[in-house]
Amino acid sequence: MQELETELQEIAAPRQPPGRADRLRRAILRLLPWAGSILLLWMVFRNLDGERLRAAMQQVDLPLFSGIVLFQMFWVLVMDTLTIRMLFTHGGVDLPMKEALAVRSASYLANAVNFNLGQAAFALYMAVTRGVSLISTISSMLALLIFDLSVVGVLVLLGAHQLPDHFRIPLMIGAFAGVIAAVLLMAIGMFRPSHPAAQRLMNARIMRGFTVFRPLLVLKLVLVRAPLLVGVIFLNWNYLRLFGVEVPFLALMAIVPALMIVSNLPIGVQGIGTVQAAVMVLFAPFGPAETTVTYSLLMQGLLSTFKIIWAAFFVRPVLARAGGWSRLKQMKV
Repeated sequence: MQELETELQEIAAPRQPPGRADRLRRAILRLLPWAGSILLLWMVFRNLDGERLRAAMQQVDLPLFSGIVLFQMFWVLVMDTLTIRMLFTHGGVDLPMKEALAVRSASYLANAVNFNLGQAAFALYMAVTRGVSLISTISSMLALLIFDLSVVGVLVLLGAHQLPDHFRIPLMIGAFAGVIAAVLLMAIGMFRPSHPAAQRLMNARIMRGFTVFRPLLVLKLVLVRAPLLVGVIFLNWNYLRLFGVEVPFLALMAIVPALMIVSNLPIGVQGIGTVQAAVMVLFAPFGPAETTVTYSLLMQGLLSTFKIIWAAFFVRPVLARAGGWSRLKQMKV
């Protein structure tokens, strides 16, 4: 609790009004992701045929496609929230599933701008309602991200043999390295070896989330996260079939996780532009670029729209439970 009070005092401490140079720098930093997305989309679309893009859009069953995207949003929301609640419960924090779903839903509004902003919003809620330090929640999210990296790496290794050599080899090397690093970090957190380097690593505040890992928790996480990720891959397989693109399911086990990682790179807004550039490369052996790019843009656009609409129903009650917007303004968040 003392650590949380210190963090909140630091957030709420009076600050000097930003100067002109600071305001300009902040404005540029806010615009950079949008500029990155626009530039990447321009680079993608300048090489595509407009008539083929329109034909790809006209051939898809839009109501069915939209329904699958909506199902994906709820599937990820429920499974993701279940995992987060599991981590907090093992850490000794009571978080009812209904409340966790509401907070996670409201955080989608922040996720529409940046994935990390949504995580920060969830951490702030846990701080003001449960007394959990901000760094503890962020550390738990980091531990979950590393765990997902291990699962994603295994999926890529299982499916990479379906890809051409120039894709397969780099993906397999990256996946293997990611799995080894993730497993090593989780093992250090689980067994706390006496080696000085391991002790220093786990004593870092940002790494404390790894100390909750136990064999039973890891098993539970596998039983939730693996179906979550495989389910998302299956849904993408159906998206592509609606566009007339046949991709082996095992190949998608390598491609979709790679696209998930690309979408979280801090280059564009919500992966727009970066995903389309990656799609052009990774799906090149399976279908026309105009079709696969249309699939990725339509899926991203609908998913973001549905998330924003869904989040709007939860923002006000979640803010009220957290003490209201005025409290956050006083904290200068």
